[in-house]
Amino acid sequence: MLNEILEDYSDVRVAHLTGIERTRLNRIRNGKFKITLPELQKIISAFVTDDNQANKLYDAYLFDKIGRDKYNSRILAKEFLESLREADPQDPDFDGSYARTNISSDFDIEDDLTVLRSPVAVRHAMNMVMMQAMSQKEKIRIISSSVSEYLLSQIFTVTSAVPDLEIDHIYSLAAVNELPEPLTYYMGVAKAVYPIFMLNSNYRAYYMLVGHATNALMPYHIITNRFGLLLDPTFSNAILVKKKDVVMLAQHLFDDRKKKCSAFITKINSTEEYLLHYCNILERTDGLMKDLYYSIDYEPCMLDFLTEKEIYGCMERVKGDPKAANLVKEFVGKFYTPFMQNKQISFFTKEGLHSFIDTGTIKEIPETLGLVVDKKRRIEILQCVLSCMKDEKSGKIYYLINEKEFKPPLGLRYFGAGVKADHMFVISNSYSRDSSGENKEAGKVPSILILTNSEILSAVFDFIESLPETKMVYSREESIEYMENVISEMKKELSEQ
Repeated sequence: MLNEILEDYSDVRVAHLTGIERTRLNRIRNGKFKITLPELQKIISAFVTDDNQANKLYDAYLFDKIGRDKYNSRILAKEFLESLREADPQDPDFDGSYARTNISSDFDIEDDLTVLRSPVAVRHAMNMVMMQAMSQKEKIRIISSSVSEYLLSQIFTVTSAVPDLEIDHIYSLAAVNELPEPLTYYMGVAKAVYPIFMLNSNYRAYYMLVGHATNALMPYHIITNRFGLLLDPTFSNAILVKKKDVVMLAQHLFDDRKKKCSAFITKINSTEEYLLHYCNILERTDGLMKDLYYSIDYEPCMLDFLTEKEIYGCMERVKGDPKAANLVKEFVGKFYTPFMQNKQISFFTKEGLHSFIDTGTIKEIPETLGLVVDKKRRIEILQCVLSCMKDEKSGKIYYLINEKEFKPPLGLRYFGAGVKADHMFVISNSYSRDSSGENKEAGKVPSILILTNSEILSAVFDFIESLPETKMVYSREESIEYMENVISEMKKELSEQ
C-alpha cells in the first residue's frame, strides 16, 4: 500500500519532503527494512490527504509490527472499554435491550417434577420461577453459559423491579486453551453482566472454568427457595422440580460450587470495603511494580501529588468508623511512599480533567472520605501534571486521551503492570429506587465496580501500554498547550473572585 502511494515519486523527492535518508528509504520500499512509526507519520503527512487511507496505512503498519493476535486483542480491548460506557442504564443513550422481556407468571404446576419440551414452555417456567422469587424476595441461584440474552433480560427485569433481590450467578466458561477466541468470549460475558451491576442491584457474578468433557446434559440451573429448574444449553427443554428435599440439595450443591469460583465483577459500595480492597491490592502489587506501572484515570491521577497531611485529613471524616480510619492510616504509613516512588505512565480524559477542576474530587475516592481540594490547590496539582508532561525524563509521565479516537467510560480507573494483581475500577452513580421501582434523584449512590478476570485485564494492559504509539492520545505538544490554557483560565477565574 505504501509503494502504491509513493509510486509516482522518486526516492530523492520523497527524501526531500520527509527528511528520511534516501538509502534507507530505498530499502524500506524494497522490503529490506521495516518502516518506523515516525517515518510512516512523515510520509502520511507529506503524501496522504485522505483520513481513511491514512488509517489503513497505520493499521497495516501495526498489523505487520505486532502480529495478528495482538492487533486483534488491542482492537477488542478498545471496543470493550468503550462498550462499558454504552451499557450504562443510567446513560441517556442506553438502548435498554436487556430490559425488553415479557414477564408472565401464568404457569400451572401439578407434580413434584414437570418435564418441559418446548422453548415456549421453558420461557414460561423461567418467568414463573423468577417472578415468584422476586415477589417473595427469595434468593435466586443461577448457573448458565457465557451469555444468554433471554436469561439476562429476566435478571435485568427482576433486579430493576427489586434492587435488593439477592442473585448469585455462576458462568460456566470454557478454559482458555479450548477457545478459538477466548478474549471475545470473556469480554462478551463482562459486557453482558455490566448493565445489571450498574442498576446498583444485589447481583453477584462468578465464573468457573469447565472442559467440554465435563459439561452435563442439563448444565444450566435456576434455583430458588421453592423450585429447581434444570435447562439444556438451547433453553428448549427443561425439568422443573418442586420437591423440597431436592431443591434444598440443589441449593447446597450450588453454594458449595460457588466457594470454588472466582468473582467476575465485584461491587464496592461502602468506604470501609473500598479502603480494605485498595490496601489489599497495593499489598499484592508490592514488589511487582518496582519499575513501571500504567494507569488510565477519568481525572488526572492527583494521588501522586497529595501530601500525607491531606490524606491523613480524610481520617477526620471517618473517625466515627475506627476500621476505616485505621485503613487510611495503613495506606499512608505502609503504602504511600512506595506508591509515590513508582514510575508511572498515566492517561486521563478532558472530560475528567474538567470534572476535577469543577469539583476538586476524583470519582474513585468515596465521598465519605471528604477528599476535596480547594481551587488554589487544584491549580497547584495540575501544574505538577504539566511539569511532568514537559519533563521527558520525569518518573511520572502523563498523556491526554483524544476522545475523538477513544472514549473510555466515565469513572474508569485501570492500574497495572501486566501482572495478575492488575485491577480495573468503573465508578457509577446509580440511583436508589423506592418499592415501586421509580428512580429517586435524591438517592444517588456511587458504586465502585471491579473487574477481576485476569484474561481480560491482560488484554487491557497491552492495549493501554500501546496508547502512546497511537492517535488515541494527543501529542506531547498538544497536551502541554491544552493544559497551559486550562491552568491559565483557572488562574484568571481565581483572581476575579
